[in-house]
Amino acid sequence: MIARGRGQNILPDQVGHLNVLIHVGMVGGMPARALQTGCSQTTDNAVCVLKDVIAVPLPPGWGWLNELPDEWQPPAELDVPTANWATNLAIIILSDESVGHEVQAAVGRFVGEQALYMIWYVREFRQPGARTVKDAALHADVKSDQTRVAYEAWTAYRDIALHTAPSENLRERRLAARAALATALDDAATALARTRDSR
Repeated sequence: MIARGRGQNILPDQVGHLNVLIHVGMVGGMPARALQTGCSQTTDNAVCVLKDVIAVPLPPGWGWLNELPDEWQPPAELDVPTANWATNLAIIILSDESVGHEVQAAVGRFVGEQALYMIWYVREFRQPGARTVKDAALHADVKSDQTRVAYEAWTAYRDIALHTAPSENLRERRLAARAALATALDDAATALARTRDSR
């Protein structure tokens, strides 16, 4: 069996009356790939309930699951108020009036590309036989990876912005961190768009 953080990759099997479900690349706000009945797929994410998890060995051809990169585990602050980590990050950033208009505009592009990526992902991977499970897993991580990049830039800005001592050097650091945040959000949006356009 392989389990990866909150989004568990569990091999398909039917043991007695217990349903063992597979989630490949389940990340906040990304529809997980459900490989066996029992998952309720919503617009933003797959909701699956397991009463028990039974470990089974990897069947032939599934060894690539062990090669997937570790899934990013975001901090608890990104778990609310919605089930979508990118949306929650946008809410946090926009709640800070000190970020300025450039960052606010970059947040808009970031959220827009996250939504467009979701639309693309669902369309591409919900059609049976259209993509391999491995392909679905690899593409599922793109959205969380870009959220991580944006979040790291946000925390760098937030940490500097918390300092209140008047200083020209501190002011320059704040401006640089704000510009870096806007750039990180734009880069994340661009990466999502390129992934969609490349397929």
